[in-house]
Amino acid sequence: MKTRFNRFLLKNLCKGVALGWTILAVFLISDLGGVRTIIFNSSNTVMAIGLLMVGFAITFGNCAMGIAVMKMPYKKQETSQNLGKEPLVD
Repeated sequence: MKTRFNRFLLKNLCKGVALGWTILAVFLISDLGGVRTIIFNSSNTVMAIGLLMVGFAITFGNCAMGIAVMKMPYKKQETSQNLGKEPLVD
């Protein structure tokens, strides 16, 4: 069970990282707010792009994993208190 769930999380993490890096690439290509110009005119271009990549990977990867976990199906288990009673809200 743990291995299957870990694979599930890793798959969704990779999807989120890929989406984040794609958005970052579009962001840099379109030069929104002059960010690309500022980065490429700085002396630490590699570090700036690396930090952006890590930030976008963490943000979008965790978001994709969270969405995937929240969308997982589950069975509601009836407790002894709720047996035979109608639910208040569907």
